[in-house]
Amino acid sequence: MADECSTQHENKKISAVIKTIRTLPGNELCADCNKCNCPQCSVKSEPNWISEELQIIVCSECKTIHERVTETAFRSLQVPSDWTLESIKKVSHISNSATNEIYEHDLPVAFRKPTKCFDWRFREHWIKSKYKKKDFRERKNLPRYLWGTKTGYLWKRGRDDSLFMRRWFVLDIENNPVLKYYSDANEEQLKGEIPLMSLDLCLTSEEKMEHPNAMQIFCKEGRGMVPRVIYLYSETPKDLVEWYQTIRIRKSLQLSKEEPHLSDSMQLKRLGKDILHEGYLWKTGKSGRETFRRRWFVLHGRELHYFKDPLDANPKGTVSLETDGISVILSGQKDKLGFHFKLKTPQRLFPLIAEDEQQRELWIKAIHQSCYEEDIVSHKSNGKASTLPVRLTHDPTEIPPQVPLRNNKSLPLPPSSSTPLSEGSNSDSDCMEEMLGLNYVYLENGRILAHEDWEPQKGMMVKGEVLMLKIPPHGLEFTSGSGDITVTVQKIDLMEIANSKLFGDVAFTVKCQGSPSFPAVTAPMEIELYHCAILASTENLKSLLWIEEASTWKQVLSSDERFKCKISENTFNISSKFFGGMVASVDGANVLGKRMRCAAFCKFEENSKNLEIIVYIFNNHVSDFMWKMIEMNETSRMGTKLVDISKEFSLLKENKGLLLSIETIEGLQLMPGNFTTLSIPFDEVWSKSYVSYHIELIQSAKTGHCQLVVSQEIPVNGGNSAVLNLTHSTEDYMEIQVEGTTSIPIYEAIGSVHQ
Repeated sequence: MADECSTQHENKKISAVIKTIRTLPGNELCADCNKCNCPQCSVKSEPNWISEELQIIVCSECKTIHERVTETAFRSLQVPSDWTLESIKKVSHISNSATNEIYEHDLPVAFRKPTKCFDWRFREHWIKSKYKKKDFRERKNLPRYLWGTKTGYLWKRGRDDSLFMRRWFVLDIENNPVLKYYSDANEEQLKGEIPLMSLDLCLTSEEKMEHPNAMQIFCKEGRGMVPRVIYLYSETPKDLVEWYQTIRIRKSLQLSKEEPHLSDSMQLKRLGKDILHEGYLWKTGKSGRETFRRRWFVLHGRELHYFKDPLDANPKGTVSLETDGISVILSGQKDKLGFHFKLKTPQRLFPLIAEDEQQRELWIKAIHQSCYEEDIVSHKSNGKASTLPVRLTHDPTEIPPQVPLRNNKSLPLPPSSSTPLSEGSNSDSDCMEEMLGLNYVYLENGRILAHEDWEPQKGMMVKGEVLMLKIPPHGLEFTSGSGDITVTVQKIDLMEIANSKLFGDVAFTVKCQGSPSFPAVTAPMEIELYHCAILASTENLKSLLWIEEASTWKQVLSSDERFKCKISENTFNISSKFFGGMVASVDGANVLGKRMRCAAFCKFEENSKNLEIIVYIFNNHVSDFMWKMIEMNETSRMGTKLVDISKEFSLLKENKGLLLSIETIEGLQLMPGNFTTLSIPFDEVWSKSYVSYHIELIQSAKTGHCQLVVSQEIPVNGGNSAVLNLTHSTEDYMEIQVEGTTSIPIYEAIGSVHQ
């Protein structure tokens, strides 16, 4: 017993040191990959692997690359039991910022560090240059391409045919820099030239080009400045990286020469725009009555180009997103072509169809980023989530389908959610008859915003996966007689508002804004927000409400007659005469725990024996909102497959954490430094929407089996766990089966059963 107490005491000290390490400058991010704002990479991946030799902390992907390139040993910060107090103190001073100051001392401002979206070959070249060659430690070591000069062969696709021809490219830096290409290295037959300052060189996928090391140049040609795309690929990853960085650096040097007072941040914005998203969409003509045709769309910066085929040299059309007044309209319509939405610009309405719901979501997020990129960056630099999403309105041009009611009246049919609500929860069917005469807006998820031109005599119904909001007719009054309303749903940590652990994970925050000014609330608004709390009882529950006034969160007093709140098994039902930001929670005495699920993804590379398993443990709201967000972000990455999602289990409020353990493993081996049992602190899971952990395996046989178990440290009445059975075959890809125990025994043990 004394030895056990001593071990627990030492583990607490080790955990405290690890917590301190994470607070050191730069350690919140991976040392070797930048933050990414792209639509595919909104799920944060924390750096958990530390190297005493290189004095860095990296993410699991960069750690895998390091093992191939630098052959450096890493240890996980997620497993305190794998450390001794003496060994953890040896790395307690490691700061990514301090180390990068050494290894990146003379890195040019224009050099672009890779993000997780970059091809692994690009990232491998970066790590090799940084640590093995030490290219950036001293100015005298900088290779030629980092001075902005380069020549070499690239394969170029012809304008009018599908043939790639080998061309000799030269970056001519005399006077006005120009990128020239010749038939061969003799430089006798000039085939073309592109002014450097008017081109954007973007990386592109091997799948699109059918060649590795692919890139494409966006430029304008002719007197009419017609958009042109030139498709290229290099023979080696080294040439791809060097051409990409050389062009950025040379443009930076030219800008410094032409505009010497330009700040670094302004200069970086003018070095080039990225491809935010590309893929097939169906579109129709201007009148909206023509046949829908399948086109390849590319969102490049604030220009949305569409082509007949993915590798066409000239687009069939371009939509500018430079102006204000860009909105995305969702009608909920779905047919054999796919999922409908519309892009509205001041000049035209574009009806579009995505082939699946995930692609529609990615396009909406990409358009959001294109229109509000500066706001996203400024919010992220302040550590805040962006609250300036795409303006999403109801579709005024579409006649909604009708549904008969018992009184022979008819009203708009709301779009159905892909995940049905469980029994006992409120749904929009409960108040269908009250919707008559209201504008109806459907939000795909909580991160998209609704925007409605307001008419005083009309009310509004906003229905989404995480909330329902009803504003009755004449419920709001603007001093000017009319105005705009903006409704935003945002995930927020209650501890940021109340510094309380009563129920650390609040459902969602609903924020209402008005333009040109906030309206007066003349009739109560009805708000329904979802939560994932396990409640002892739904009778006589005490709700806790906070509102935002003058940028400060204040708790609502029980005597405040503007608010009424009733709590059900899955929702908060709030009646409010307040217009602004609002958060709802539950008195901690009534909260037994929260509903959880877990899921496993497998990431693998072709011709490699290494497998990476990513395990997510996340809140299980009745709408499945959190799960859908995780699934979309993981499956959008190359080489990552969903292996399964578990049944629901409970995290009880006993201040006991979870255990993630590998019960059996056959035909597979754990990579050195990986855990067999990981203890996850209660506070870490309780206060977050999700946590993720990585397990690295090596194939050691043609078939293998691995069982992952997630359970609370102290089981109650037979236990409460989720079991993931992972079966692997080299002749097939990953399979998984789930055996999950339900959480009913837990409720029975406590004396409150929810059937």
